[in-house]
Amino acid sequence: MRLRWMVQSKRIPSDVDEVVDIVLSNRGVSRSDFLNISIEKLQQYMNIKNFDDGVRLILSHLVRGSKITIVGDYDCDGITSAAQWTFFLRDIGYSNFDVIIPTRDEGYGIPERAVERSESGGLVIAVDCGTHDREVIDRLRSAGCDVLVIDHHEVKDSDKVASATVLINPKQQGCPSRFKELCSSGLTLLFLVKLRQALPSFFPRPVLDGRFQSLAAIGTIADVMPLVEANRIIVASGLSMMGRNRFAPATVLRKAAGVENKPLSSGMVGFYLAPRLNAAGRVGDPMMAYKLLTATRISEMEDIARTLNQLNARRQAEEERVIRCIASYLTSQPFTGRTLVVAGKGWHPGVLGIVASRVIQRYHYGPVIVGSVGDNGVIKASARSVPGFDVCDALSHCDDLLIKWGGHESAAGLSLEVGNLREFQERFEDYAARLPDDVFQPKLCIDATLPSKLVSNDLVEALNRLEPYGPGNPRPLFLTKAQRITNVKAFGNKHEHLNIEFNSSISAVFWRGCKAVSYIKPSLLYNVVYHLEEDSYRGSIRMVIQDIRPFSDGGIGIGLR
Repeated sequence: MRLRWMVQSKRIPSDVDEVVDIVLSNRGVSRSDFLNISIEKLQQYMNIKNFDDGVRLILSHLVRGSKITIVGDYDCDGITSAAQWTFFLRDIGYSNFDVIIPTRDEGYGIPERAVERSESGGLVIAVDCGTHDREVIDRLRSAGCDVLVIDHHEVKDSDKVASATVLINPKQQGCPSRFKELCSSGLTLLFLVKLRQALPSFFPRPVLDGRFQSLAAIGTIADVMPLVEANRIIVASGLSMMGRNRFAPATVLRKAAGVENKPLSSGMVGFYLAPRLNAAGRVGDPMMAYKLLTATRISEMEDIARTLNQLNARRQAEEERVIRCIASYLTSQPFTGRTLVVAGKGWHPGVLGIVASRVIQRYHYGPVIVGSVGDNGVIKASARSVPGFDVCDALSHCDDLLIKWGGHESAAGLSLEVGNLREFQERFEDYAARLPDDVFQPKLCIDATLPSKLVSNDLVEALNRLEPYGPGNPRPLFLTKAQRITNVKAFGNKHEHLNIEFNSSISAVFWRGCKAVSYIKPSLLYNVVYHLEEDSYRGSIRMVIQDIRPFSDGGIGIGLR
């Protein structure tokens, strides 16, 4: 898969400070705002529609002692949001509440058992779901329940929004929020700040400590939110708390994942912790993840963490099986479309989103939808997209063919009848055909061309201050030209990775670079695109190569992905 190299700055830095200035300029932020992170700065993001109404609604039920039912989605965002509510209610001494996390078999949204387990005159708090759950919310309201929704899913048509008593969603019409990209766990943290301030004197005023900040950070990272503005503050504070072991479930989960001695970063949460929490909802019972996050005994946390490890291994095996099926399909039926929509029987619904993302990386750069065909003739599917393609807007143009759908610009869930699959594929592709060719060209956005003399421990230390990295604040990529390779060695079980040494005494790793063995030859000069990291094994720094091409080649990089 060929990558288009895009160097964002024409400046060639002469020192470390100038490198940092270039990186910050590329992100459109100032040094003082970006480097001085403080949890107190979240106050400027509190102007969200219906926050005050939501606080009044909660207080009215707390004072009456109403039954409160908390419903969270089955992924990390929903589970961490529900866990925050659990800690808050426990801390104020409120015990008349229940928590429901629906299984994937029940499907996305507020499940039917929420209606059965709620009480007339009570309150249902839906987190990371509810914006479009019109039917079930109407039933709850008719049964005499109030419903508070804290959600962040796209609102494409305000006429289809459910009639909750109070809806908190920055993407709803008329919300004055300066930042629209908070996920539900971030919104929950901000809302609890507001609620805490308004509590009557006869309730204890809980401290929104490392538990709350860690949970909000995990949910934000797991939901792949842009790590800028409020999200950057939330994630930085949560990582700090977890790094100092201020949230025991995260400490236990790090140990179970075998990374307790590695520096904590957004990448570690995204690659090691979040997948284990999500595994419960993907191939098991999501309440297991909730119980880990809200447990009070270390022994209980350790038992659950071991089970989550096992579920994660099962998830990985199922994921690989489905990917092999899709790879075989693409080999037998090549296509030239911009989108890929595939479905198969027996594919576990819990891995479809991950599979769709990996198919984009390995086989097809463009929107991918992967579905599982049920015995009832209904396909449950997950969609993943690429920058510049709004998958929710595309699905809205296919609304009449879908049973249900919802999500964000880059990811969505949907279901449809098998009989509508062919027409859906065609209409989804027709939508993609209207977009510019550039959207479907994979790119490497390079921060700057970097002289090899600047690659140093000082630079790595300076770049570490720009953490946390993630969407919206990607790890800085650099281009260094005319690097002479002195040694290449394959490693790994399948010899699919490469260790590379350059004449500048810089070592490098090229993950999954084995396909380039015949392309990369010692003694020749190469242009290299990479990010820098600390090599804890060798106690030095190294390049992590993203792409490479001969110095004499003016064309596109080989773009191994």
